[in-house]
Amino acid sequence: YDPGTSLSVKVPTPWAFDLFGKNWKVSGELNLANLSGINGDDLNMNAGIAHFNPSFDLPINIDFGLGIAHIDGLGGISGTGTVDVSYPLPLDAADLSLGFRYQKFVDVIGEDPYLDFGLLDTYSFSLSFTK
Repeated sequence: YDPGTSLSVKVPTPWAFDLFGKNWKVSGELNLANLSGINGDDLNMNAGIAHFNPSFDLPINIDFGLGIAHIDGLGGISGTGTVDVSYPLPLDAADLSLGFRYQKFVDVIGEDPYLDFGLLDTYSFSLSFTK
């Protein structure tokens, strides 16, 4: 597939938990994405993702996500996992950050009892505005 577009809305929650000596904040995301087809139809992907953001003391933010997705034409329902790395831009006028995401889609509805981790991998770059 060729590059496509994506729109996400991520909402913080009041939930947090402690694990491995870090405080993990929980948020939820609705992600709508589309990859342009090279010789065929476009690939539409919709996902609901729970994000877990640990409190690392780094100049970048690292975020892990798990969720469920629907992919048109590639098996329908799948599981998804994400790793997001973002760098907050030093601007006073707006809270912007540059980000990179690796997203793995896992076929959970296959005919055999095993998970298919080779369904689809995507990479993306983003510019995020936080309020």
